[in-house]
Amino acid sequence: MFDPSLPLTLPKGNQLHTPTDLAPYAPPPGALRAAFDDTSNSVFRYRDHSGEYLVASSRMRNPPWVFLASQSMSVILAPVRTLRQTTAVVVALMLGLLAIAIFRLTAPVIRGIEHCRKFAADIRRGRLDRRLQLQSSDEVGQLARDLNEMATQIQLNHRALEEAERKYRRIFEKAVEGIFQTDADGNIRIANPALAVLLGAPSADDLVGRNAQQFYEDPQRRAELLARLRSHGEVSAFAVEVRSLNGARRQVVLHARAERNAEGDIGVIRGIMQDVTERREAEARERQARETEDLLLRTELEMLRYQINPHFLFNALNSLRELVISAPQDGVRMIEALAEFCRASLVIRSDALSTVADEFAHAEYYLKIQQVRFGRRLQVETEADSRVGPVPIPAFIIQPLVENAVKYGQKSGANPLRVQIHASSDGACCVVKVANTGRWFDPDGADTGSGTHLGIENVQRRLARHYGGNAELTVKEEGGWVTTKVRFPVQVLPAHGQDTGGKHRRLSSNPDPNKPEP
Repeated sequence: MFDPSLPLTLPKGNQLHTPTDLAPYAPPPGALRAAFDDTSNSVFRYRDHSGEYLVASSRMRNPPWVFLASQSMSVILAPVRTLRQTTAVVVALMLGLLAIAIFRLTAPVIRGIEHCRKFAADIRRGRLDRRLQLQSSDEVGQLARDLNEMATQIQLNHRALEEAERKYRRIFEKAVEGIFQTDADGNIRIANPALAVLLGAPSADDLVGRNAQQFYEDPQRRAELLARLRSHGEVSAFAVEVRSLNGARRQVVLHARAERNAEGDIGVIRGIMQDVTERREAEARERQARETEDLLLRTELEMLRYQINPHFLFNALNSLRELVISAPQDGVRMIEALAEFCRASLVIRSDALSTVADEFAHAEYYLKIQQVRFGRRLQVETEADSRVGPVPIPAFIIQPLVENAVKYGQKSGANPLRVQIHASSDGACCVVKVANTGRWFDPDGADTGSGTHLGIENVQRRLARHYGGNAELTVKEEGGWVTTKVRFPVQVLPAHGQDTGGKHRRLSSNPDPNKPEP
């Protein structure tokens, strides 16, 4: 663009060379002018009826000229379009070549996988004799080898399962317990010959189709069985009385398991029925015999207690009445000792067997009461080997011997009366000695009253009942002492190493009522 009205002389005397092609100045198109006025950027776009153009502008200060260079966008982007088309062709060619290479590489793998799929389908249909022949060393070849090993193992398991089924069938047919399968309503589907014999049916086939409810003596028991199967899924040792087809009643024990259907309800019940009629009858007879023997033993023990305790309690209460008035502190101590003695007596009453340690403790409660009564006139010494503490012994064995020692020792006039209780072990037997100063009263002598030595006789009879001829009771008078010795076999001794230290010794002699016991 050239404006002929402008001077051709440039500032500072510079001359403007005549352009090769001069054209008179013409204002830019309206769209270009509008776009130039609306932007402050040196590069911008505008569009007119002939298309879109890209414009670059530059300003001068002196003279204040503006130069605009405009080029069509189609011309500018022509190389880009050419490059894009070329790139698309190249990419298409490369993808085609890549697809061909992938196909050539994966075709053997795909064929191997297809062989493996068909082989797995054959295994599912039960054809276990076929094997894959792929020899490749890649992952497909390894998969083929694993499938061959799996088919071999399945074939071996199938043969073992068939053999187990044959054995189960033999067991099912020859089992002595009744084996059954019913549906949720109780209809028998499967039964073995033993169940037919138990329920009085001619054969197992005759039971199939019958309802199990008809064999329950108490229909409520089947309802209880179903309730437990619904909650736990399995029932063991469920006792039931059944009535067979011939009218006989039998005591049986059921072991059953429930299998649930897709809805979660009981579909099938499988189980075993065991006849325990004879065993229950034998157990009942044995239990009755034990109860009878135990009742006789308890009766004898109670008789012994009733014969001895009233006289002791009478004397204790009389002494207690005097102590409450004259020595209240001794009275309190005697009440405590009497309470402990009575508590121990109640415990012994509930069991026919006790231990040496418990018997010693019970005897010491009794002696503590007597020491409060007699004061300095009674001296007591107890000594027990700790190993014999847990040894079982018939209850109320030592107590009568201690009562005799106090009772007849006082009658003999010994003052102070000394009583010693010792327990030890000589290996296979336990020895308990109760000794007192004084002299022995002959049971047949004239100096004995009614009921003399009743406790000794009862102890002898109870030892004979528990130990037969293996236990003995002896009484000996020597050197101013009367010694009663009980020797009986040790049934249970603690394991070696549980002994906590030799002998346990406790000496109590004339306690001071104003001083606490150690």
